[in-house]
Amino acid sequence: MCGRFSLGLSISEVQALFPFTMRHPSSVELWQPRYNIAPGTDILTMVQGDNAVWGGMVRWGWPPPWNPSRQIINAQVESFLTKPSFRDGRRALVVADSFYEWHQTGKYPYRIFSPSHRLLVIAALIKPAPVEPHFRVILLTQAATPDISSIHRRMPVLLDQSVVHDWLAGNWQPTGGQMQPQIMLEAVRISQAVNKPTHDGPQVHKPLVLPETTH
Repeated sequence: MCGRFSLGLSISEVQALFPFTMRHPSSVELWQPRYNIAPGTDILTMVQGDNAVWGGMVRWGWPPPWNPSRQIINAQVESFLTKPSFRDGRRALVVADSFYEWHQTGKYPYRIFSPSHRLLVIAALIKPAPVEPHFRVILLTQAATPDISSIHRRMPVLLDQSVVHDWLAGNWQPTGGQMQPQIMLEAVRISQAVNKPTHDGPQVHKPLVLPETTH
């Protein structure tokens, strides 16, 4: 699952890579690059408008009606179309320059990114929430691709640029090869500093240098 990611870019840098219009331009003044984005915070989210893609800050995590103290942060792409909990979700996008996964056999964090793409586009859903703020965003996950399956069995649904607008329009369905991103990913082990969301600087991207073992 994806429970943490980074977006260490300015708004203008994001817009140069993925054109969109900020719905509330004043929020640009408050924008800061972030390197350790955690659930429960506001994240840059995009939806399809009448004539353009609109962007705004939306809270990550939806409280289910049966337990408002919980936060649902992800939904499985294989079943989101059929689960009642997600039927009222509106298709959206979240952008990142990397995401983090912890090794499934231990507490070893990895930063996962594309060496050839500065921006990763993640499929998401915006849902109305029963508490303020009244809209929340959930990221979609899929089975991990072979290049990172040894680290974790799940990963975010990364959308190729060729299907982004079809996804927003409701024409792209998560079936078969469409779920395999045409993006090569690289995983680099990093320090456990990323475990704490308060550690939110470029230093969390620094690869971990393990001590050499003697024989």
